[in-house]
Amino acid sequence: MACWNRMKPMKRTIIYTAAACIFIAFAGCYNDTEEDLYGATLCNVSEVSFAQDVLPIISTNCYACHSEVNAPVNGSGIVLEGYDRIIVAVHNELLIESITHGPDASPMPKGAPKLSDCKIKTIKKWVEDGALNN
Repeated sequence: MACWNRMKPMKRTIIYTAAACIFIAFAGCYNDTEEDLYGATLCNVSEVSFAQDVLPIISTNCYACHSEVNAPVNGSGIVLEGYDRIIVAVHNELLIESITHGPDASPMPKGAPKLSDCKIKTIKKWVEDGALNN
């Protein structure tokens, strides 16, 4: 501490400034996704797979209400666990209407922000390509 007290005020200012810059550099992008940082240009939907692309979106954003356990209480009985159940929502157009906040369905995820444009494009592309179990 004695050394710190003998340090000239200018040197202390430089050290504080450097520490603040390092903190801002590391904390400035915390929790930002690539899409948030760079826009939808990184959203590649040329090849979409159910298992690799669609299921992670649905499990992360829908299972809180639409899993087997939660659907009877929170999800109006609509279960989106597993391909066989998701395809039902695809065929009755409920899935796309809900995630795009269309006029014929409840906007989903309920009580949360709309899915990102990239996630919606991914699911729509999968449906347009035949909603395969791939």
